[in-house]
Amino acid sequence: MKKKLYIIGGVILLVLAGLVLWCFGFNFDTREDSVNFKKEFEYYNRRKSEDGTVYKNIKIPRDNDIYYFDELNNIDHFVFIGSPKSNESRAIINTLITTLKESKFDKITYFNIEENDFNILKNAFGLGEEQPIVLSVNDGCVVGMIKDTNNFKDNLKSLIAQTEGSLKPNVCDETC
Repeated sequence: MKKKLYIIGGVILLVLAGLVLWCFGFNFDTREDSVNFKKEFEYYNRRKSEDGTVYKNIKIPRDNDIYYFDELNNIDHFVFIGSPKSNESRAIINTLITTLKESKFDKITYFNIEENDFNILKNAFGLGEEQPIVLSVNDGCVVGMIKDTNNFKDNLKSLIAQTEGSLKPNVCDETC
């Protein structure tokens, strides 16, 4: 009899735990994206590229709030356009993650230029041939972008401030 009560109690606890996680919006997909991003970038640590260049060794935090690009409608504020095989991308990714985490914008949409068609973003946001590294998007419009990795943290802080200033209703006009 006691054994049955323990089993029923355990089942009830599991159901309640599932309901609590569901009610508070715990997103299992987000965690999966974060882990996959970490694996994707750390895979190339100390490996050599085809031209013999050694990839920069980096350690990506497990709780990085990276979301893989899946469609234009899911872009929310910051987009990181890069590749795990780009030492330039590898050099800025931790600064991007930590600086955005310190701000109110911690979600980053990752667009891997080797796996996605860059024309999708070029056409949607009117970008040129030069690939930006970080885009700030609000209400479907590009608020700003960083193309140069020099002084990246300062440029990112300026872009964050610019993005915060654009968070108003009807920020876009017909030209967006």
